[in-house]
Amino acid sequence: MIEPVTELTTEPTTERVTVPTGDPSVDALVDLAASTSQLSAGEHKAVYSAVIEGLERELDADPATAPAGTPSKNRELP
Repeated sequence: MIEPVTELTTEPTTERVTVPTGDPSVDALVDLAASTSQLSAGEHKAVYSAVIEGLERELDADPATAPAGTPSKNRELP
């Protein structure tokens, strides 16, 4: 039987709920995206745009120039 919810909380959580990817550059971008919980809604678009641009740079990077687990040379975080 499913227990009914008797108490709700609106308190924001600051726990890290992401799992490291093994790529420090990607992990930094994921952390940047997660930081939006501390920002006003109006600030989200700029952060998400920066995250998307960073992820695109990582995907476009030549894997031969950055061994697994090391940041690529194309990385520029805001």
